[in-house]
Amino acid sequence: MLGVAGLLLLVAFATLLVWDYFWRKRRNDMLHYMPGPRPLPLLGNVLMYRGLNAEQIMDFVTKNQRKYGRLYRVWVIHQLAVFSTDPRDIEFVLSSQQHITKNNLYKLLHGWLGEGLLMSTGRKWHGRRKIITPTFHFKILEQFVEIFDQQSAVMVEQLQSRADGKTPINIFPVVCLTALDIIAETAMGTKINAQMNPDLPYVKAVNDVTNIMITRFIHAWQRVDWIFRLTKPTEAKRQDAAIKVMHDFTENIIRERRRTLVNNSQDKAPEEQVDDLGQKRRMALLDVLLQSTIDGAPLSDEDIREEVDTFMFEGHDTTTSAISFCLYEISRHPEVQQRLVQEIREVLGEDRKRPVTLRDLGELKFMENVIKESLRLHPPVPMIGRWFAEDVEIRGKRIPAGTNFTLGIYVLLRDPEYFESPDEFRPERFDADVPQTHPYAYIPFSAGPRNCIGQKFAMLEMKSTISKLLRHFELLPLGPDPRHSMNIVLRSVNGVHLGLKPRYCQLLESPNHSTPSCRGHNMLVALLVTLLLARLVAWLLRLVLKELRHPLRGVVPSVSRVPLVGSAWQMRSFQPDNLHEKFAEYVQRFGRSFMGSVLGHVIVITAEPRHVDALLHSQQQLRKGTMYFALRGWLGNGLLLSRGEEWHTMRKIITPTFHFSILEQFVEVFDRQSSRLVMRLEPLSVGEQTLNIYPYVCLAALDIITETAMGVSVDAQGDEESEVVHAVKDLTNILATRFMRPHLLIPQIFRLCWSSGFKKQQAGVHCLHQFTDGIIEQRRLLLAREAPQSRPEKRHALLDTLLRATLDGQPLTDKQIRDEVNTFIFEGHDTTTSAVSFCLYLLSRHEAVQQRLFEELKKHFGRDLDRGVVYADFAALPYLNCVVKESLRLYPPIPAVARCLEKDLAIDGGRIPVGTNVVVLLWQLLRDETLFADPLLFQPDRHLGEEASRLGPYSYIPFSAGPRNCIGQKFALLEMKTMVTKLIRHYQLLPMGADVEPSIKIVLRSRSGVNLGLRRRLY
Repeated sequence: MLGVAGLLLLVAFATLLVWDYFWRKRRNDMLHYMPGPRPLPLLGNVLMYRGLNAEQIMDFVTKNQRKYGRLYRVWVIHQLAVFSTDPRDIEFVLSSQQHITKNNLYKLLHGWLGEGLLMSTGRKWHGRRKIITPTFHFKILEQFVEIFDQQSAVMVEQLQSRADGKTPINIFPVVCLTALDIIAETAMGTKINAQMNPDLPYVKAVNDVTNIMITRFIHAWQRVDWIFRLTKPTEAKRQDAAIKVMHDFTENIIRERRRTLVNNSQDKAPEEQVDDLGQKRRMALLDVLLQSTIDGAPLSDEDIREEVDTFMFEGHDTTTSAISFCLYEISRHPEVQQRLVQEIREVLGEDRKRPVTLRDLGELKFMENVIKESLRLHPPVPMIGRWFAEDVEIRGKRIPAGTNFTLGIYVLLRDPEYFESPDEFRPERFDADVPQTHPYAYIPFSAGPRNCIGQKFAMLEMKSTISKLLRHFELLPLGPDPRHSMNIVLRSVNGVHLGLKPRYCQLLESPNHSTPSCRGHNMLVALLVTLLLARLVAWLLRLVLKELRHPLRGVVPSVSRVPLVGSAWQMRSFQPDNLHEKFAEYVQRFGRSFMGSVLGHVIVITAEPRHVDALLHSQQQLRKGTMYFALRGWLGNGLLLSRGEEWHTMRKIITPTFHFSILEQFVEVFDRQSSRLVMRLEPLSVGEQTLNIYPYVCLAALDIITETAMGVSVDAQGDEESEVVHAVKDLTNILATRFMRPHLLIPQIFRLCWSSGFKKQQAGVHCLHQFTDGIIEQRRLLLAREAPQSRPEKRHALLDTLLRATLDGQPLTDKQIRDEVNTFIFEGHDTTTSAVSFCLYLLSRHEAVQQRLFEELKKHFGRDLDRGVVYADFAALPYLNCVVKESLRLYPPIPAVARCLEKDLAIDGGRIPVGTNVVVLLWQLLRDETLFADPLLFQPDRHLGEEASRLGPYSYIPFSAGPRNCIGQKFALLEMKTMVTKLIRHYQLLPMGADVEPSIKIVLRSRSGVNLGLRRRLY
């Protein structure tokens, strides 16, 4: 009997071995090229993990990489795991839109975090990511900086009693409570006062769960829940109890915030729910979750708790690790600490109680380097994983479906091939002028579509907290060095220790004790003040005389009556929303050309074609008006603002990128992106709903300019809350106001008199510069991957041309490239958006014109709506050309342009002296009744007949004219025609909603939106 049982067992075991062999065979065959430890039957390599703990895991992974290389495989029972520390493999995986599923080890966290943003995948992840992304918009982060500062101040207060300069402090738990207070008050809108309650059960529960989870990660048999509960019942009960504590904690936060929102909605007036620009205020994370819907239904309580659990954990534990290890490194490197303190004093001054702002944090460049270097040595999340549901080929190497692919970030960030002397703390390796290696060699926040959604939040929080500590304390190298431990988040087994010593401000000598040297000093100051006042008076007198003796006095009318004050009094009523009306009023009162002055500086304004011709046609008058230099911080010295030889050189480089052969290729992109616009508008095309077409066109135009001129797809139409669009809108609003208030054109006065506008402008510029830097880097990488033989000599689009161009044998600098990219992204999408939107508006209000245009399009294209637009089509559409031209006449995207004279300009028996700003009123010129019959009427036919032939060359110039005309006007016209064609073929435009109210925000916009209705056309 025993013999039979033994035989059956033997047969069963042999069957199991055969099954195991064939189970692995396909995958082993596919991975024949990949090194790794030899697996045992059934067990695989699970025995190599015996005896490992959280402290040893990082050394274990590092040794395996040294032994088997940057890509190796491991079998853990029946589960195949592939480890990679090669940035080329990592780039493929992380940049993929398909491989976004986390590896199955993350399932152990399901009982705690559910299917929140960390754990979810597929449609659910995309939906949640789309909901949550706007809660980390820079406008919200700007509000959070105040909370970072306040909670950091509480931390400083808590540490004062322990800062004796002798006793080591484990800074990790201190930072942990601060980070917990910050994430609760910012993302959740709830104060929990964790720093006042250091024994908070939630903190202990997080520590317990992460300690248990990492043990289960390491020991494969504990990953199976029933085996874990059977073999480790005490640990299982402790895990469940800790998860219950955390769930109770987050549910309490949700209940409290829900109650607060209900109360606020009853108490708060509608006007309190909008910002200073009249836009709806952005909400923080928990508020968004409580008010969001998916497929028309609100998120369930469990859905909300999953996200709150996820962000409470990720938003405090990872940041705690990052800040703590960074403080440790600073304490061990006094030269770095001294340089940091110096930078903080330069940016924030000596007042330690002064709160920091978003702009302040942006200027802490060396601190950013220090943080980056600390994150390199101590990445908060040392490893991340993906699950391959299908066979994958990476750099010609196949990896089978069912693989856990683990990315060894910790090991990668210490790889000597990418980081010289990798174990040394050297912040200077991140200086702007130090060339970086592979872009995926440094990814402490992960990368690609599943990168850390809160990385900007974390970086600002780190800067705020660290700068606050350094303003109050000297960090001392006290206590043991930390021993890394991977508890999901990187921690230290023995804590993160340092010492603190208060920083004392130098006391000023009492002013009551006056000395002879002080009295002599006071006399010297009084003398200097007197001399300065005398010089100021002399300067003002010279300005008065210069204004009174101006050569144009008596030649053209002057609107200025009082010297020095000049037109400042009249300009008090000027606003972007009424500037077009002021144009018409002043031309009617003073004629087509007149002059004004502010502080003795004369400005000539003209809508006279002869004067416009003399100015714009001249090869000597190429310098932009001085008011344009308010754009310098944003657009730098790009083609719009540059002058002299630099402008000539860049114009020569860039002009070929708008050659007709390239424009012909671009029409396919115009057509494809316009088709996306048509699809986005489909749900709104029932003929009953008013929509503001402007933002829809804006995103399509942004997609077009980036894909054509830059060669990079940004999918703006897939992101309705685009930070770039909001930043451009904020900047142009602020800059338009500065143009109306000449004193605000002076940066120092602007910063002093309108600090909120200054901060918002800085934040907008920072956002746009990050966007363009990303585009440039993305395109640079794409070009670098192209094989040389795949680059035949041909005309290149703009960004490719800039990246390949040379000046005096040297490639263009990064700043030169960025200035041009910033310029063309702004001019290439904002002006076109204005032109297209107002054209569609006019068609919606003129049914006969729209019907005639539709008939022309139907005759040419037929009834096939899928038939794309090609370059050759436009020659056969003369009425479309007239519609576009007439729309540009009535609503020119740039209503005025200006020059600062580089030489005297002769006009009508007088002269305008060098240095004078001359403003050309295109808006008024294009509505001049002596040039255009019934100029306020929309009559496209005027561009077909005799009236068109009568116009002088400088009477119709919606794109400016002369050597500094719009370099992309053919591009813009083709884009306009394509968009209008697509929309008119698909939809009837209906006269719905408020009429436009023009507002000149550098580019022409409408205060009331550009409103119309849509009805699907039936053929």
